[in-house]
Amino acid sequence: MTDWDFLYAQIIAATGWDWDQIDALTMPRYRALLRYWQTYPPAHLLLRALVGFKPPGAAPASFAGLAALAPSGTLNVAALKRS
Repeated sequence: MTDWDFLYAQIIAATGWDWDQIDALTMPRYRALLRYWQTYPPAHLLLRALVGFKPPGAAPASFAGLAALAPSGTLNVAALKRS
């Protein structure tokens, strides 16, 4: 099961966007952000690695699970939250 709140929080922390802006994010654009972040990680992740912080608890949402929910390339998260 995908943890949408966690996924949104990751994007918000890295971009400063709000929830509505993320609702408009397509899967191809999300994948492009992930590719960019693999080369140039967001500052908060670099700081976390520098200080050796290890978060407690569950694993983050998987990208494979997210991609499976948007086979057309556009994810309608608002509709998923209502179900």
